[in-house]
Amino acid sequence: HDRTVNVGRMEGGLGTNTVPDAAWAALEYRHATEADGEALRASLRAAAEGHGVTGVPVPLVPGTTRPSLVRTPA
Repeated sequence: HDRTVNVGRMEGGLGTNTVPDAAWAALEYRHATEADGEALRASLRAAAEGHGVTGVPVPLVPGTTRPSLVRTPA
C-alpha cells in the first residue's frame, strides 16, 4: 500500500495548558489506488468515531480531493 498522511495544521484553545472549547486539524492524504483511498478514509472515520470522549463530536469535513496517483512505467 502506498499511502501518506500529513497533518498540516492543528489549532485549538486560547493558550497553553488549557482545555480548549474547540479544536481542528487539517489533514492531507494521498493514495496509490482508489481502494487504498477508501481504506484510508475508513480508518480516519473509525478514529474520529472511536476517540472515546463522550459528548465530543469529531466531524470529518472533506476538502479538495485528488485522484489516486496511479504509477505507470513511463
